[in-house]
Amino acid sequence: MAKSSLRKWIKESNKLAARKSKSSTKQRVNDDSTYVEDDLEQYLRKIKRETQINMIGKLEPIFNAVRTQPNNGNTNEDVSRKYEAFLQNVSQLIKNYNIFSINVGYFVDPHSHNIGDYGYLELKSDGLFANHCNGNIKVENVLDVLSDLYAPKQILRNLIEQIIEKINRNKWRISELESCLEVAEKSTKNFKAPLGSGKMRERSLSKKPNGEIN
Repeated sequence: MAKSSLRKWIKESNKLAARKSKSSTKQRVNDDSTYVEDDLEQYLRKIKRETQINMIGKLEPIFNAVRTQPNNGNTNEDVSRKYEAFLQNVSQLIKNYNIFSINVGYFVDPHSHNIGDYGYLELKSDGLFANHCNGNIKVENVLDVLSDLYAPKQILRNLIEQIIEKINRNKWRISELESCLEVAEKSTKNFKAPLGSGKMRERSLSKKPNGEIN
């Protein structure tokens, strides 16, 4: 994808999430209340530079899915439709990399007896779930939780971090397996008897010292 296309997508996603960033450019990240101000494009460049992983190529189906959704006047339904396409394609990557879930939003938990307790929106391979003190409830309509979702850039960042963690872990597992097999193969070769030694031993044991056969 060209850089201009990425910038265009980011610009569009920022407009959709403007209500989440009016008071501050900082966006909440997961449970630890840390914050991120990095530009998504710079972050993707950093990922490619440090890990040699072309993450833009992996995210391209998400960009295309959102961009091809119709916009009939910037209504809530239009926003919901684009977000549904966005989350469905993020969910597909979650499935492809066998990721359990990613955090995509938060809300004040209406079921909690403690003031200020938060529930969290988790995206899994089988859909979007609201996680609060009474358990997980599947969200059937994105429009119901639209104002509780993180900005798209933060959702993508959470996804990217999980994908990189999975790739690195899988890389380590493959390396460990290949190393183990290499050691086993070398050990097997070292313990192999010289060619013909087994037959010579058979002949030597087949006769007694007096010439009689055992």
